[in-house]
Amino acid sequence: MTGINKIERGKKGSHSSQKIVPDHYRKTEGEASASKIAEKELAGNPCIFYTHTLFLNPTRTILLFKREHILSLPDNHNTEMENSMESPDIRRILEQYHTIAVVGISPKPERPSNAVSRHMLAEGYTIVPINPGHQEILGLTSYPSLTLLPPEVKESIEIVNIFRKPADVEPVVDEAIAIGAKVIWTQLGIINDTAAKKARQAGLQVIQNRCISVEHQRLFL
Repeated sequence: MTGINKIERGKKGSHSSQKIVPDHYRKTEGEASASKIAEKELAGNPCIFYTHTLFLNPTRTILLFKREHILSLPDNHNTEMENSMESPDIRRILEQYHTIAVVGISPKPERPSNAVSRHMLAEGYTIVPINPGHQEILGLTSYPSLTLLPPEVKESIEIVNIFRKPADVEPVVDEAIAIGAKVIWTQLGIINDTAAKKARQAGLQVIQNRCISVEHQRLFL
């Protein structure tokens, strides 16, 4: 598709650790050291911890290490993720839609938005960064807003993945509706039921308070 950001990616369902693990992880000596650094640096953020530990070294040891920590999430984690109306078929959404605008993406590799986007890129999805403070993120052109995307890119957007404070979600939803997006997806900890209702009334599917990277890994890896 003309005008859409693309970089070399691995095949869907395959691992590509050299493309998505930050340099300071790769430079550590040995699997155990890398795991300890990830655990310390990413503690308290289950989505990012999940992404990084999985791709530090996709071996049985790392997968077990990843599973141990992800399954130790607080008891109310699933309840919190389901606390806002019905949940669409996530598997179908991730199979059907492959172009994701990431609103609020950071250029910093340790930030959730950046690591999640790297994972989705490595799995064959197209990422369109939305951040008015940067012209390029992950080697891709970054745009100031959804409505300021070039027409051919705007028409291609299917999922709008939001990494913004709950109070800032509704204006993003308004833009997503305006460009004809199909899905609103807010990151872990981000819930705005008023915006979600508006999106649903406009015909969009809505997923709140879930990490798209975690869901992809849970369902397909």
